[in-house]
This record gives sequence, C-alpha cells and structure tokens, in this order.
Amino acid sequence: MMKNRLIVFVFILTVIFGCSDSRKANIEINDNQARQDTSFLAKQQIRSKQKLESLYDQRLIIDTVFVLGSDLLNVRLEYYCLTDTELTIPASNYEIQEDFKTHDFASIIEIKSSEKVIYKEVIEKGTFNILLFDRLKKYGVLMFPSLSLITDGDKDLIKIHHSVTIPGTDVGTSATLYLNHLGERRVSQY
Repeated sequence: MMKNRLIVFVFILTVIFGCSDSRKANIEINDNQARQDTSFLAKQQIRSKQKLESLYDQRLIIDTVFVLGSDLLNVRLEYYCLTDTELTIPASNYEIQEDFKTHDFASIIEIKSSEKVIYKEVIEKGTFNILLFDRLKKYGVLMFPSLSLITDGDKDLIKIHHSVTIPGTDVGTSATLYLNHLGERRVSQY
C-alpha cells in the first residue's frame, strides 16, 4: 500500500513539474514570437518611412485627357512634398519607439477645356478636414493620389482620390474630391 502511494505521489509530482516546464516553454515560445512579430513590424515601419522620405524630392505627375460628350478635358495632377512644413509624429505610433520627422504633401489639380483653365486647386490635408479625426488632423499625411473619370447617374465626375494616413502605420482614411465639368466640387470618404 505504501509502495502504491509512493508511485502515485511520484506520478503527481512528475505531472505537476512536467506541466510547469511546458508552460514555461510555451511562455518562452510566445515571448520569442512576440519579439519576432515586433521586429517584423518595426522593419515594415522603417521601410515605409524610407519610402516616404524617398518621395521628398520627387513629383508625381498624372496628365490625361477625359472625353465628356463632345468636350475634351485636359486634367493634370501634380503630387509633391511640402518641404517647408515639418510634421513630428510621436514615437507612441511606432514599434521602433522614436519620433518620426517628416513633411506633409499636396496635389495641384488643373482642368482645362479648349485650353482654358476651368478649375484649379491646391489639395492639402486640410481639404479633407471634415473627414478626419483629431489624430489624423495632427499626424496624417496626404498620400497615394489617383485620378479617374466616373459616371454618377447622369453626371460625369472627375474623381481625385488620396489617402490621409499616419506614415508607417495602418491608421488612415480614404479622402476623395469629386469635380464636375463646371468646376463644382464635393468631398467624400469614398
């Protein structure tokens, strides 16, 4: 009887200490995984910042013609960095735990019909303030411009789309400016 109790006691101790070790191993594996995930995210954020910095001296130009009935609309969008502005995004937004100093961006849209300018505007982050929450107003950057012609019911509209995003994060929103051939405009998230 005593021998059976001793065997049961040793078995219980083995189970307790065996489970304890596997939990410890699991915790170590989870900690290592978290470090790897953080490292991966930090590397992504660094690449994203570097890509944005590479745009400081470049201008993206979209120059196209849209056909509206018998009218030809020449549309030119120029996206560029506002190097005379400085934006400091706090480290709390990043895994790498350092502030990021960058600049905001803007676009100039110009629409001509028969060589006459019918619409011209500088599009900045503030153009979309009605769509932005406070953090985006403070730290967001106007990014990723695109231009297209869409039909909305019986109207043809020029769609100028951007994203307002905190660089290196997934925090942002869609921001679109719609223009008709008369130069009337509206701002929308989509």
